[in-house]
Parts: sequence; C-alpha cells; structure tokens
Amino acid sequence: MTKVEQGEEVPSSIEGLQASYEKILQNQRVDLKDVERILPVTPNAEGMLVDSLKYLNVMIFKLKLEVDIGRLLEAWEHVFQVSQS
Repeated sequence: MTKVEQGEEVPSSIEGLQASYEKILQNQRVDLKDVERILPVTPNAEGMLVDSLKYLNVMIFKLKLEVDIGRLLEAWEHVFQVSQS
C-alpha cells in the first residue's frame, strides 16, 4: 500500500520502504550483497536535504594586501588534511 506525498508515491510500510530503497540502490548499480542494512533518514536530516540552502554556511573574508596567499592556502590545506584523519 502506498500514499501520495508531494506528487510522489511513498510506501506506507517498512517492507515497502525497504523495497523502495533497494530499487533506488539497484538503479545506481549498487551491489545489494555489499549492503548490510538500509535505514531511513531522520526527519531532521530529511529537512536538511530538502531545504539545503537554509543550512549552507558561506563565509567571506577580506584580506589585507600584505597577506601571503600561498602560505594561507598551505595553512588551509593543512587544516583540511588534519581534520580528515
């Protein structure tokens, strides 16, 4: 059994949702043998995905002319690398 939400049919049971997720993964050529389990997103995460522009942070900095851009870029790269580990 399905219900219609925002013009799309949405399965109304756990089994229906599971089948829907599996179909999506298969369409993306994901081997289902490699998938341990499929969990739905939380309502909060779903809202962030649907309305992602509200959750986008953009920062703009004005730099003085004497700032060494090369060193600044190296420092940001270092921060990025360290934060990935």
